Amino acid sequence: MALQILHQLEAASGRLEKEAILKAHATDPTFKEVCRLTLDPLINFYIKKLPEAGVARPGSDTWTLSEALESIKKNLATRALRGKEATTYVHGLLTCLKPDDREVLRRVLGRSLKCGVSESTVEKIWPDLKLSYPCMLVSPLDSKTKLTFPMIAQTKMDGMRFNAIVENGQVSYRSRAGKELDLFGVLDADVMNLTAETAYVLDGELLMAGADGKPMDRKTGNGLLTKFQKGTGTPELAKQIRAVVWDIVPLFAFRLGRCSTGYRERHHMLYPRQVGAIQVAPITIVNSMEEAQVLYQQKLIEGEEGLVLKDPKGPWEDKRVKHQIKMKAELEADLLVTGFLPGSGKYEGKIGSLLVETADGQVKTAVGTGLSDEERSMPFSNFSKRIVAVKYNAVITDKKTGLKSLFLPVFVEIRDDKSVADVI
Repeated sequence: MALQILHQLEAASGRLEKEAILKAHATDPTFKEVCRLTLDPLINFYIKKLPEAGVARPGSDTWTLSEALESIKKNLATRALRGKEATTYVHGLLTCLKPDDREVLRRVLGRSLKCGVSESTVEKIWPDLKLSYPCMLVSPLDSKTKLTFPMIAQTKMDGMRFNAIVENGQVSYRSRAGKELDLFGVLDADVMNLTAETAYVLDGELLMAGADGKPMDRKTGNGLLTKFQKGTGTPELAKQIRAVVWDIVPLFAFRLGRCSTGYRERHHMLYPRQVGAIQVAPITIVNSMEEAQVLYQQKLIEGEEGLVLKDPKGPWEDKRVKHQIKMKAELEADLLVTGFLPGSGKYEGKIGSLLVETADGQVKTAVGTGLSDEERSMPFSNFSKRIVAVKYNAVITDKKTGLKSLFLPVFVEIRDDKSVADVI
């Protein structure tokens, strides 16, 4: 039955039709569990390559899909079985299932329903399921910002946002969008030595160290770090990974989307300030905006990106919060690539500029500055429907058309750690 529903969804032409199919099967607990186990970003089955099913012996037991789902939660998600033992277990489990249920289980373990249904669509049908990956975002400083001093000030880092998730004595890593990062265990011991907590999530940024031991520039470093998200990283390259961690949240609170413990107290839970390749972001107390501005200017002189101001009592929340504020010299937006303009002259037959826009479609612009010759030579499919970071000076409005665009946009990088663009 579950595979038939997936085939119906695959054949559906649009979102509304897919929603109608899901609503028709909303009372099916097994199919709901199929969706949850496949799409929940905080569930991991730790199987990189699925084995083929064997040939069932005549008269052997046949498992139901529901029984198989319960079994993988117990044996794989908890890491009760690992390595070759886990592979042998999956081989036997697939063998015990009917062909249709076997295909569904392969999709669950492969973390893809293969029918064009997103997490948000599933959440709409089953509101009790939380499938979007939790992430607290800071707000930009503007004329309407109200700050209550004293505040904690930290250097704004310029790497790839990540989480280290510790559960059952094991460490896993996720990008800002919840995609798994295989770091070959290079940070595991350091992560475990940062705190006395037992089930928690660290929040911070990954950096790549160059030959001189200093962090690489953002574009180069993040380009290399993306390999660990795509599964093309190597143990040797992983040795260059460094991390800066600024927050820790109990795992149960992370899953709920809120931790009421204030930031100063959470920061104190990270008691060493440097453990191996991980640095805990230091804090400076500022008592006024004037003090914050002086520190901000100092950071710019030192070549840093800017400053983040944090309310010492501010909770951790799964949303963009007002109690943490970023101060940056340049504005930056993460935008969706919708098309391109062909190049001319030197760039004849190549990409001249990318057409990008906000998720709500209210800001649209073309960005070519910042694209390297290599990037301009790439097929457009490398950029299409992906999220890219764009620096700019201001949002401007055309007086004749009323359309909004960006003033002096500059391409920064492809954001492989994001799947949703910013809104205006």
